[in-house]
Amino acid sequence: GARRQAEASPRPGEESLRTILDHVPDGILTFGESDAIESINPAAERIFGYAPGEAIGRSFSDLIARSPGSLTPTSEVLRPSSREVVGRRADGSTFPMDLAVSTMQAGDRWRLIAIVRDVTERKRLEEQLVHARRTESLGRLAGGIAHDFNNLLGVILSYTGLALRDALES
Repeated sequence: GARRQAEASPRPGEESLRTILDHVPDGILTFGESDAIESINPAAERIFGYAPGEAIGRSFSDLIARSPGSLTPTSEVLRPSSREVVGRRADGSTFPMDLAVSTMQAGDRWRLIAIVRDVTERKRLEEQLVHARRTESLGRLAGGIAHDFNNLLGVILSYTGLALRDALES
C-alpha cells in the first residue's frame, strides 16, 4: 500500500523538473537507439504541431526534413552536435530550426536528447537586416554618384560661364 504509493508519487525534485520541462520555450525530446520518441515536452509538441502524446513512438528523424537530393543520412542527423536543420511539422510544412543532440546514459541504456528551437523569426530578421544593409549600400552608392555628378556639373557650368563671357566680350 504505502510503498506502492511512494513509488508512484514523484520524488522531491522530480516534480520541479517536470514543471521546468513543461515551461521552457525550447522543445526537448528523448529517444533511444531506435530513434523512436520516448518523451516530448509541450514546447516541442507546439513547435512540431502535435497534440499532447501524439508524437510518442514516432521516429525522431521524421521531424527532420531533407531535400530530395540530400545525402544526409539519419545517423548524421542524430549525431551528437549542434547545428541548423530544416524541421518538419505534423502537417508537412517545414521551418528552420536549431538542433542540439547529446547523449546520456540512463541505467544500462543510452538515450539521445534533442533540444530544438524554431528560428523562423530570427531568419526573417536576418533577411531584413541583409536587405536593409543592401539598401543602405545602394543609397551610399547613389549619393556618391550624385556628389560626383554635382562636381562635374559645377565644372561644366563654370566653363560654360567663362565661354559665354568670352563670347559676349568679343
